[in-house]
Amino acid sequence: MEYSFAVRRQPAHVEVAFTGLLVSDAIVAILDRIAWPRLRSTMRGLLWDLRAADLSAYSIDDMARLRAYDDEEAERVPTGPPDGRRFRIAAVFAGGSDQLILRLWESSGGVAGDLERRSFDDIDDARRWVAEP
Repeated sequence: MEYSFAVRRQPAHVEVAFTGLLVSDAIVAILDRIAWPRLRSTMRGLLWDLRAADLSAYSIDDMARLRAYDDEEAERVPTGPPDGRRFRIAAVFAGGSDQLILRLWESSGGVAGDLERRSFDDIDDARRWVAEP
């Protein structure tokens, strides 16, 4: 599994620019690396820039694994931004079939009720949505 990523911390959110084959193992490794539980309790959101990612292997099983990961974290660690609103996760896609995959991802929420997901084809729109109060 070959991939790379870069993390940019913004005042209200964190951006992860991902390149390579996107699968749940890669996402979980990155979430662990960026201290996901702390991020969810101190920031407003997380933006995944997937415009250079290969989503061809991303599956329903990957979505289920991530949903279980989020649910476990929600039970283990108090979550949610300090301002009380839901934590927002945006994913920016390049187009084509990526849009369909990310629309499925949007609706794949679990019991982690503090999470709100949306996909975008414009990174500036995603940045505004993630950071807005």
